[in-house]
Amino acid sequence: MWARLARARTGVTSDAVPAGAPVPLEIFLTVGDLAGVPPGAYRLDRYTGALHPVAGADAISAIERACLPGTVFRGMNAVVHLVGDRDWAFDTFGDRGYRVIHQEAGLLAHRVCVAAAAQGLSGRIVNAYHAGAVRTALGLTDRRHTPLFQILLARTGPGGHVIVPVELEEVG
Repeated sequence: MWARLARARTGVTSDAVPAGAPVPLEIFLTVGDLAGVPPGAYRLDRYTGALHPVAGADAISAIERACLPGTVFRGMNAVVHLVGDRDWAFDTFGDRGYRVIHQEAGLLAHRVCVAAAAQGLSGRIVNAYHAGAVRTALGLTDRRHTPLFQILLARTGPGGHVIVPVELEEVG
């Protein structure tokens, strides 16, 4: 799975980087219940697919608290966060840097979901989180590193679905 995720960053035609260069995003993985990987948060090495620990098992509850409107991680095997360098985006593309880096993240998010499916996992993009809290949970201290996408990964059975509960808010 990790090698697939590392390869998801390469071989993509991008207007943001020179041909053949990987997209300017990092992949972080927060693991809860995944065989062979201790619970915690990891950064995926872009070249080897190796997982480098960035936080211990307490990262799971920190990521869970960062999600809005509340707990969505019950039954999840892992959560992927795509993190971009917003300063690089604005320095490179000016005011449209925000849009460019999100387009790159959207493409990578799709590739992460496809890589997960190839491993028998369902991937669901859920961008309801507090970016600052995710940054802290992943051990990122520089505000330039911005979480752009959150992808929930879970194993489902035949006909199974990953359903994220939605809490209705009263309007009044």
